Amino acid sequence: MGFASWIDFAFRKIFGKPGNEIFLISLLNAVLRFPHPVVSVEYLNPFGIKDFKTDKLICVDVKATDQLGRVFIVEIQIVVQSSFAKRSVFYACEAYTDQLRAGQGYSDLKATYSICLLMRNLWDDDQLHHQFRLVDRESGRVLEESIEIHISTRMQPCALELLQSEGQLNKSV
Repeated sequence: MGFASWIDFAFRKIFGKPGNEIFLISLLNAVLRFPHPVVSVEYLNPFGIKDFKTDKLICVDVKATDQLGRVFIVEIQIVVQSSFAKRSVFYACEAYTDQLRAGQGYSDLKATYSICLLMRNLWDDDQLHHQFRLVDRESGRVLEESIEIHISTRMQPCALELLQSEGQLNKSV
């Protein structure tokens, strides 16, 4: 294709471009393993709206919603800063709170899932996939249908390169 799959631009062209929904759906289902899988997605604006001049601008690689209204943020990072975990929480919270408009009730909120694909470890461990949820420390009760963050580390471009070599990406990118 003439460019590396693991740069943001290429990642957005593959997973965030209308017409390529099947690639995003496959990625979401592979990482999240829902009992009710994603079958369709609608792309959302990847930019967070600034209410005030001093607000931080947010731009994610891919933002979408599915047939059940769940919200998905997907980020790929080659250079991983030590503050990345906080950044992923910030982005997920923004996507969660951005769902409601005046007059809507909190029961209208849908789960928000953030998937972060990192080229190196964020922490000093051998775990390849971390899943974070809002959990009560004492009872273990999970706040279902809220915010969930998945951080996968030491990602390799082999899966995308396999699709490229089979010619599946050339048709739609």
